[in-house]
Amino acid sequence: MSSWPESSAGACHRGRVWAAGLAVLLLAGAGAAPGCHGRRFTRENYETLYVGQPAWAIERKLGEPDRRGEGVWYYEREKPYYQRAEVHFDNGKATRFEWSYDRPEEAPPAGG
Repeated sequence: MSSWPESSAGACHRGRVWAAGLAVLLLAGAGAAPGCHGRRFTRENYETLYVGQPAWAIERKLGEPDRRGEGVWYYEREKPYYQRAEVHFDNGKATRFEWSYDRPEEAPPAGG
């Protein structure tokens, strides 16, 4: 026989079930993130990159690139308008970044 009153034991069980469900949702979101570079490849995230940053950290920030070339990764997104970033590497560290976009109805952002 439990020393907890029935209502407390039930509440405790519901709390554990809720916490387990939350953990599953968080893990599912983390597991889905690596293949979802479209959500992580944003100008805001791109602006946080820096020269000397390791390739693994850039991939963690922007997601898997659309294409990998010899010493360069390419990220592209077509919606809401075409955007492209190039990240250049030497010995696994970023050396140069390029951003371009095609949005003719607006002027380019400052510094872009």
